Amino acid sequence: KDSNDNIASIFTELHPSISQSQSLSDNLFSIQSGIASTSILSLIKNKTKPKSSTVAAVDRSTSSFELRKRLERKEEELKTLKVVCNDLLHGKDEFVSGAIDIELSLRQKAMGVQAAFAQLGEERDSLMAQLKEANDAAKKMQEKLDCVERERDLATDKSNALQEDCVGIKSNLDTVQQNYTDS
Repeated sequence: KDSNDNIASIFTELHPSISQSQSLSDNLFSIQSGIASTSILSLIKNKTKPKSSTVAAVDRSTSSFELRKRLERKEEELKTLKVVCNDLLHGKDEFVSGAIDIELSLRQKAMGVQAAFAQLGEERDSLMAQLKEANDAAKKMQEKLDCVERERDLATDKSNALQEDCVGIKSNLDTVQQNYTDS
């Protein structure tokens, strides 16, 4: 009975509409983490121009051609980074959505199992009650059978005693008849 209660307690903690995956996602991808969807989207859309202090820090001996090449490489890196961030956001959203769907499906199935488990418990209790009634009825029938067997044994003993009496009486009757015919 204790193991049944333990199994039942596991299911009572589940609720089909509360997602632990969503809660985990909310914690992992929160604004404070820096990887929230809104934070990444704002980085992707941000087109801030370089500050003048950064430009001033460039060595004066660097040619404008070299600076353009470096700028082009950085712009390519930025484009790649934006594509990667977009893919990351899309993948994160798909993962979270899939995990939530799977979790809720499993929770609903677990609730179904819990209901079936409860129904089986009720059926078991009903069958145990029927078995107890059948055992009680079998016990009463056995007692009646024992009583009938005792009565049969008494009747058999009485019949055997009467039969012996009859044999003795017949023997006496034969003797009396013989004496009567002889006289």
